[in-house]
Amino acid sequence: MAGEISQGLLARVRSRINEPSAGEWADSEIYANLSRGQTDLVTNQLCDGALTGLREIVEGTLVGAQNPYDLPADFLRARVVYYKGIWARRWEKRYIAALGEGTATANVHVSPSETNPYYYIHADQIVFAVGAVTQTNGDKYELFYVKSPTDVTTSVDPLLPAYLHGLMVDFAVSRCREQAHDFGEAEAVMRYYLEMASRVNARYRGSMAYDGPGGDPSVTFTPAGG
Repeated sequence: MAGEISQGLLARVRSRINEPSAGEWADSEIYANLSRGQTDLVTNQLCDGALTGLREIVEGTLVGAQNPYDLPADFLRARVVYYKGIWARRWEKRYIAALGEGTATANVHVSPSETNPYYYIHADQIVFAVGAVTQTNGDKYELFYVKSPTDVTTSVDPLLPAYLHGLMVDFAVSRCREQAHDFGEAEAVMRYYLEMASRVNARYRGSMAYDGPGGDPSVTFTPAGG
């Protein structure tokens, strides 16, 4: 049932702030903090490999002489782009312009073309720097991307996988404590949240694969005094 998970997270936060029903904190405030926690994990804390449920792939048909194409409405950031099956390099727009594509000052060492494609993101569009786009036989581009999370509400569940929900709860508890001017507790919970987020990232960035149960940091984390 839609919202069942969110309502469970609300109850977990309320249990930890010792307020079983709305009093100092309205449900909407706690849901807003859970949403901020989800957004912080996606935009600031976690690498793309950890974001199952937020990774998408779209395929578009290329149009002759057209370089820009609209991004998906839920686009947050690009992961990988293929142009006609060739991996495309991402550069900033100002750097693409500095290459002097198609001019007498073109960089002979880095020359964008349909067989050496570049792209940049600008004005809610993906723009291919390949010279003039040609199109034959339904040629495609593929965009692998991370999508923006939707706000958590009583009827909208988080998009992050279940093993990350505890981090969302930690973030929300810290924010509630901060709003109550309990700054010491807020800082302690936030430090724990950041440490656990770094442990999650370690599973995807290390040289050795981690194949333990999701959300279990025990292989690397020893509690204080443990």
